Amino acid sequence: MTLTWSAVDQATRVTVAAPVTEAERLRLEIDQLRDKLAGLPMIEQAKGMLMQTFGLSDEQAFDVLRMLSQISNVRVRQVAGSGPAAGLDPTSMTRLTSW
Repeated sequence: MTLTWSAVDQATRVTVAAPVTEAERLRLEIDQLRDKLAGLPMIEQAKGMLMQTFGLSDEQAFDVLRMLSQISNVRVRQVAGSGPAAGLDPTSMTRLTSW
């Protein structure tokens, strides 16, 4: 025997499930924002190292982190945590900043 939902049952199911789905979506968004916030100090420190080492502006330093992230296919905070200035020489930096 196959059970089917009536139109009223279906509407009730959707109405009852919607707040749960919205709550789950909001929980996920909160978790993602917490992850981003946790990585900010590391990113700021890496930007500072790049600015000090290579005389870059704040925006240029972030652009370098972003480009290294895209090249290596990892998140910016992972690049920042690996010490981005450590593996760069002035020639590499010139290529990265001459966009």
